[in-house]
Amino acid sequence: MNLSRFVLAMSLFVGSATSNNVPAASDLANEIRAWNDNVAVLSDELSRRLQTTNAPSTADPVAAPTGSPTTAAGASMTVTDDPVDINIPGKFAYSGVDCSTISATDIATIETKTNELVKADACVAPLDPSKCSVSSKATCNDTRRKLVRGERHLATDTLDVLFNITVTSYCQSGDCSDVQAIITSVENTVETNLAAGTTKLTGLPAAIQSAVTDLASATVSVNAVLQDVIVPLLENLLNWYPDWHGGTNTCKNDGQYPFYMSRHGSYFRSTLKDCCEYYYGWALNECLSLGGGNTASLASDKFYADYDTESCVQDCPKGTSGKNCGGLVEGNWVVKYTTASECCKGKFWWIEENVCIGESTQNQTAIATANAGSGKYYVDWEKEKCVKDCAVSATDAECGGLAKKWDPLYTSANICCSTRLSYIDRAKCTR
Repeated sequence: MNLSRFVLAMSLFVGSATSNNVPAASDLANEIRAWNDNVAVLSDELSRRLQTTNAPSTADPVAAPTGSPTTAAGASMTVTDDPVDINIPGKFAYSGVDCSTISATDIATIETKTNELVKADACVAPLDPSKCSVSSKATCNDTRRKLVRGERHLATDTLDVLFNITVTSYCQSGDCSDVQAIITSVENTVETNLAAGTTKLTGLPAAIQSAVTDLASATVSVNAVLQDVIVPLLENLLNWYPDWHGGTNTCKNDGQYPFYMSRHGSYFRSTLKDCCEYYYGWALNECLSLGGGNTASLASDKFYADYDTESCVQDCPKGTSGKNCGGLVEGNWVVKYTTASECCKGKFWWIEENVCIGESTQNQTAIATANAGSGKYYVDWEKEKCVKDCAVSATDAECGGLAKKWDPLYTSANICCSTRLSYIDRAKCTR
């Protein structure tokens, strides 16, 4: 099935609710059948598109956007989570109606009362009424044959009422992988609200019938029921593209991509993360942040070199409890290591390994042990003295700092001086 064509058809139908063009009875019947026939196909397509991510068990059906303003170099944009318009259609019908007695005013009253009553019950807490709306279309289907002059009219026509509840919700994940959970939650919330409402869905036809005099003798042939959910923006939600023309180092899924991206080659990726990794690997963190994604999801907890501190830090947001996080790496050129030991050997080979590992893991015991040094002596060439291999200390004047891996060590200052600094006066060579 062509999903985009189906979505377009649904959008055109919903839009017709406010149109003056009243469709023929056969068209409405076809639309009802289309809803029912295509539900399974749409559900399969949605599951296939989202099969790489397990949906959370619960979701806030109308959570407000959680994004915050983010400023990039040379540009700024406000990050908001992706809106999802979820359409929940419904229908009911009356039989034993005489279409010739149903006026345009009656039709307008039926539609107005349907919108009013459904909204009053469906669009209440925990839904946000400002993000919930109802539209409807009533059509009288004249099924009678042409009457011979003088033949008595029979009330055998049918009045169909279609309505649609639209709820705007928001993806909470940057790649909208939680859209299925949101759809399920919204649908369940609407059904719960309608079941507990003042009018209730089952009493809707009778409540409207009492408001329209010409329906007084009609029979409710089909009670009001909800149809399966339709998500008209599904195609756009899964089309992430690089924002090359917008001046930001990120990807978007707003459907506003340049024409050539849909005509020449495949520029789209199914998630924000995939798009950022493919097109902005050199600015992955920035791309995900600007796109409204969860930057914490990029954390690998692996170690990379921090040359300012001459130690290794972990690839995770700074301040993360229990870790020595140096911030997320800025690009895919940064070499990451599984352990601090591997990082120290690969990037700080000139530093004593235990010292580097202790600093990299913020292990205070290891740091204290490493700072104790070997207690042996090596040459401090800048001062032309032999000093002890231990952290500089106010209580031990001989400590000159930890020796480098290439420094030869001696058991005493005298041996160190006689071996390496024999040309220096012994009193000046030792402390």
